[in-house]
Formats: sequence, structure tokens, C-alpha cells
Amino acid sequence: LALLGTTPARAADREVVIAYQDMVLPWRYAQATGEVERATGYKVTYRQLASGADVVRAIASGSVQIGEAGSSPIAAGVSQGVDLSLFW
Repeated sequence: LALLGTTPARAADREVVIAYQDMVLPWRYAQATGEVERATGYKVTYRQLASGADVVRAIASGSVQIGEAGSSPIAAGVSQGVDLSLFW
């Protein structure tokens, strides 16, 4: 599983939408406890999507800035010209 995003949220906006899937991952703790918000100072909105392909489509459309997806949806998105930055 990897996290990916497009253009970073602007610091002046201090708001970001993060797409996630229904999986049990260690970072869910930070999501559930608000640790991401406390650590970054951003207002974070989480949007649950059904699949990595949906996450890539949401990033491509600009409706989310960061999302989690597996290697296949990421590879498919990049091969279709979606501008993604992968971080692990």
C-alpha cells in the first residue's frame, strides 16, 4: 500500500482531503485520533473510497489531494498520464 498525491495543499489553505479505503492499517490510529491534524496543523477531511482505482480517479479530478492505493492502481494511473507523486 502506498500514499500518493498531486500538487501539495497550499500552506495558506491549511486544508486537505485524504482518500482512504476500508482496510486495517497502522495509520488508521492517527486518522481516528486526530493526530494528523495535530502534527500538521491542517484541517483534514477523510473520504472513504471503494478501491485504489477510485482513489486515483479522485486525485486526477482534484477532489482529493492525498490518497492510499496499491501498486496496480498507481501504475495504471501513471500509465494513463495522471500526475502522481508516490511516497511510502
